Amino acid sequence: MNQIDNTTTPTLEEEIIEKHKEDLVVPDRLSNPDKLIVAAKKTLDSNKYYGYNGGLISSSRGELTIRATKGNISRALRFMDAFIKVMRKRGHEVVIRNDESYAVIRGEEFLINCREKLKRVESETKSTWQTYDYTATGILTFNAKIHFSNVEWKDGKEPIEKQLAKIIARLELSAEEYNQQRIEREKYWAERKEKERIIQAERDKKAKEVSDFRALLQNATQWREAKMLREYLDTIEQKATVENNLSDELKNWLQWARKRTDAYDPLVPVKKDALVDS
Repeated sequence: MNQIDNTTTPTLEEEIIEKHKEDLVVPDRLSNPDKLIVAAKKTLDSNKYYGYNGGLISSSRGELTIRATKGNISRALRFMDAFIKVMRKRGHEVVIRNDESYAVIRGEEFLINCREKLKRVESETKSTWQTYDYTATGILTFNAKIHFSNVEWKDGKEPIEKQLAKIIARLELSAEEYNQQRIEREKYWAERKEKERIIQAERDKKAKEVSDFRALLQNATQWREAKMLREYLDTIEQKATVENNLSDELKNWLQWARKRTDAYDPLVPVKKDALVDS
């Protein structure tokens, strides 16, 4: 009897969890942090509290984009450090470009940031226009720009620290989708380019046929006219001979005329610039 195979193919998230069990555990303290974390930590530790943005402290331009209250800075740094290390173990990168943070997977770039969520509340300040204040919620989020939309993972049933595998799996699947779309686009444009090449080649062929036919007509016309000219010159010479008027001047003129007739005749292999010779 054939046995029924009850096994199922593990999801990418499950594969990541299985392969990086220890790496996915966000430690309670920073240990040998990545250089991007070191730079961001120095800035975040030195920045002051700003009340107008809910008390969030921000990293500087050219650093990992991290924005959180003082109480969540350590969490954000440890989370991002773990994220970077797992990414690099899987052959990916986290880079800073144009003052923005990007996760780079198989050549695809995703704009990312880690920030604490704010809550908007109506301001008690009396004003003609409704104004709002922002207060920190303590909820840490990781955001990625995927397909022109912001995708957010946040503290909820499980803290953000427990969602690393889910985040990386989504980014990898999106990168694979981007790659496939790029391959399809490249295939589409290659096929379109080939179709355009074939159409243009057919146009060029037809244009050449028209040009060649016009040249054929032109050559036939010149040949007929050259033949007529020779007959005309022969008639002049015969008439002058009969009338005893074949002078040296007329002979020179006949020689000149026949030379130019030969140059005009497409079937006579002479230099065509003879038409303009002195």
